[in-house]
Order: sequence, then structure tokens, then C-alpha cells
Amino acid sequence: MRKKLIGTMIIVIVGILIYAWSTTRNVQILQEMKASDFEKIEIWNHGESVVFTDQEDIQRFVDILQSTRIHKRKSPDRAGGWIIVDLYYKNGEQEDMGIAVDQINMGAGEYKTEKNIYDDINQLYEEFE
Repeated sequence: MRKKLIGTMIIVIVGILIYAWSTTRNVQILQEMKASDFEKIEIWNHGESVVFTDQEDIQRFVDILQSTRIHKRKSPDRAGGWIIVDLYYKNGEQEDMGIAVDQINMGAGEYKTEKNIYDDINQLYEEFE
């Protein structure tokens, strides 16, 4: 009986550790981005776009992304718009990102944001429009 209890406790602890690891590793995606990795960033809003190629402008965009933490889960569907961002890396790769009020979609991942960065990205877009 005691062995079963200890075995069950170990399984529960391992499960909790795996869950905690899997949720916190996703939080680092934005924090690991470096402006120097990007050749250009194109932001689409209402069918029009602006392109950032200057490293200072790209850094401002990255700083906005890094101002929030994300969690690997989809936000409930909400009314509102999306800002679409095309990320062009210096190594030739390209990635799309969708930004809503409380959600970021990148690749196959859907992430809930802790902070609304939609307004900050929209403000940055309007400065260059």
C-alpha cells in the first residue's frame, strides 16, 4: 500500500513538472527574438502595409513584442481586427504573425498574450503610414 502511494505521488509530481515546463517554454519565443536577426518586417493593417528595414525601427517592433509574455493557448474568439506581420529573416526564412488584442498566432502556434500589444503595434504602424 505504501509503495502504491509513493508511486502515485511521484507520478503526480512528474506530471506537474512536465506541465510547468511545457507552459513556460512557450513564453520564451518572443523574448528570444533579436532585431539583428531580421532583414525587414512588413506590417499589414486594413489592406495596406509599411515596411521596416532600419534596425532601430525593427528594434522598436521587437521591444513591443517582448513587452508581453505569452502562453500556449488560444484566446476565446473575440470581435476585432488583426494586424498581419511578415517577418523576413536575414537567413532567407520568412514567417507570418497575426496579432489581435490578446492573441498572437505564429506558424502553427496560437498564443494568449498577457498584455494588449495590438494597440502598440497599430500606433507604430500609424507612425510610418
